[in-house]
Parts: sequence; structure tokens; C-alpha cells
Amino acid sequence: MYDLISEADEGVILALAGMLVGVIAILGGITVTVTKLVSAHFRRTQLDEMEATLKMEMIQRGMSADEITKVLDARMSANKSPWSEMMANWPKFEGLAAMRHKCKKAEQPSGSGPA
Repeated sequence: MYDLISEADEGVILALAGMLVGVIAILGGITVTVTKLVSAHFRRTQLDEMEATLKMEMIQRGMSADEITKVLDARMSANKSPWSEMMANWPKFEGLAAMRHKCKKAEQPSGSGPA
């Protein structure tokens, strides 16, 4: 093995090292993607199972359909992330450029306009 490496040109060794890094990067990306998909599916399955268990318990307690709906709606609204809130209000979201423009207007003296 050492004889092959010692006799090889530096360019060949560099090319092989580059290909090895590329293969590792591609395999790493595939691994991350598959892990993300499997974990998201597993999480969704767990949440569905917990919701079904909760519904069954509420039915066994004799709660009405309206009470069950209220409990589930309250639970769902409590689980919203800031990201989902922003996406729900996307048309209202001004964006970073509009916010910068407002800040620049506020910094300028009231008598002067843009140059």
C-alpha cells in the first residue's frame, strides 16, 4: 500500500482525497435526510397516538363532543411555535427590507429627505 502511495503523483493523491471527501459529504447528506424523515414520521405517529388516547379517555369519562373539541383546540393552539405563527400571518409580515427602510426614515431628521 505504501509503495502505491509513494509512487503516485501528488495530483492523483489530491484527486483521490477530493473524491473521498465528496463521497463522504454526499453520504452524510443522505444520512441526515433519511434520519430527518424517519424521525419526523415517528414524531407524527407518536402525536397521533397520544391524541387518540386522549380522545378515548375523554369519551370514557362521558365528555360531550363539544367539550372534546374545546380541549383539543386549546391543546393545539398551545403547541404553536413562533415560526408557525409568523407563517400564518405571512401577508402581514413586512420583511427585513421594509423594517430597515422604516428605521432609516426614523433616523433622518424630519426636515431633510433622501439625497
